[in-house]
Amino acid sequence: MSLNWRDWPVPLHSSAEVLAELAENFQFYDDDILVNTFPKCGTTLVQEIVSCLVLGPERTRTTDLKLRSPFIDLNLPPELPVPRPIDGAKKLDRPRVLKTHLPPAFHMRHLVAPSGPRNIIVMRNPKDAIVSTYHHMTSARRDELSGVPQEFSQFWRMMLGIPGGAENTEIVVHDFFDFNLSWWSMRRHSRVLILFYEDLIVDKTAEVKRMAEFLSTPLTEALLHSVLQQTSFSAMQSNPMVNITLTDPSAGVPAQILFVAVKSATGNGISPLRMPSWLTELLRRNWPARVCNFATSECELNLIFYDCLMGR
Repeated sequence: MSLNWRDWPVPLHSSAEVLAELAENFQFYDDDILVNTFPKCGTTLVQEIVSCLVLGPERTRTTDLKLRSPFIDLNLPPELPVPRPIDGAKKLDRPRVLKTHLPPAFHMRHLVAPSGPRNIIVMRNPKDAIVSTYHHMTSARRDELSGVPQEFSQFWRMMLGIPGGAENTEIVVHDFFDFNLSWWSMRRHSRVLILFYEDLIVDKTAEVKRMAEFLSTPLTEALLHSVLQQTSFSAMQSNPMVNITLTDPSAGVPAQILFVAVKSATGNGISPLRMPSWLTELLRRNWPARVCNFATSECELNLIFYDCLMGR
């Protein structure tokens, strides 16, 4: 879990050029908010909540998610007639809500500075995260994702850094535990807030209040009501500004580049993909014992995660 960004591989969604720019040169501001997650761990939900709190519900409801909260470490092919998200972010009005899937090694420049952006980290129990990421990356034919293992037995090995994954050497995503545990090591940093997807599902009101306090946003009853209504599963699923249809003809972005942001509630669709018992035990040992042996709110997450991993 090195904190030197050069020690980390380049994930499939990004490029060495983009990562170097983010780590070394990209201008972050003190009023930036970074929503940082491992893929499929509540990114879109928290982007919407933070956007409502910082930018306001109306702007959030009427502005395309990928423009209002760009995925700054995403690399786009140069032939596309659209700017890279990192370049689009440079032109955004402040405050900016930025999405990233990078461990803290790529953010050390501002994390060690006396001031800098605030970082909201979202974690999710590994069993649901792995299955959701697998469905997400294999649900459609995407030439740019040709390195993704199609066999689930290879996919979860790749995600956990276990031998027996795909034969090619492409890194699709960073190692799940390295990513989350490296952010967990930053949990006492004054500009880092760690959330858990399961807490958001169990008591979203409490988590919205935590985010508002972290962001120094006055939270009126009216704003809280708007945030909860606008970020409900049904509202996000039906909102074209959030639930992106895989094609944007006006921007010339092909289907294999953009992803559907909102798919299903936690746990849905997990039953067809059974993990071997030894893997379940590996996840149980690594996740609750090393990260979640605590309560982030009234929700005893170590017990919830254990039940999820054991399929209860």
